[in-house]
Amino acid sequence: MRLKILRFGKDDNSFVLAGGTTQMRYILSYGLIVLLAFTMVARSQERADEQFTQVTGYIIDIQNHEILLSASPDRQPPMWFSNAPSGLEIGQQVTVIPDAQGPVALEVPSHLLAKKVTVLAQSSDHPSKLTEQEAVRQAIRKVVFPYYAIEDVTYNSADAAWEVRVREWVNEVFVSENPKTTRTIVVRE
Repeated sequence: MRLKILRFGKDDNSFVLAGGTTQMRYILSYGLIVLLAFTMVARSQERADEQFTQVTGYIIDIQNHEILLSASPDRQPPMWFSNAPSGLEIGQQVTVIPDAQGPVALEVPSHLLAKKVTVLAQSSDHPSKLTEQEAVRQAIRKVVFPYYAIEDVTYNSADAAWEVRVREWVNEVFVSENPKTTRTIVVRE
């Protein structure tokens, strides 16, 4: 059955569809499917935007006003951030707010534009002569993995040494609990 458009007078631009209830169901079904698809795309974009609202990690390299943050234990990949302020140093733990409007290179490590970089305060409740930053910087020199997460940084007062645990990052995932890919680096005073 065909849809018929019935008009009300010459000046009235409104119309009523008559007949074709099966066709109307198809039209309404397709309209709902399209609306649902747009809603799902919008929600996935919101989640993607929320994913990188802020990133925390240790600075493991600095080149030409760009900083490389280590991967993190919560599965955040290593990332380069350009537009970093001067005065940052390797070994510092920082929180970076990426510029959502800036360009994004999606390889690993990804390249993003930094909107704001905040250096996190270090714990001083240990008797060590080395700061956490200095211990991390010394440990980084001993890491043999190209990309890695700094999973834990602790001071062992019994041994008077810092312990920096790192895990290799390969192909966008952490390698399992294999002893060859997880390493604790001891930094003595």
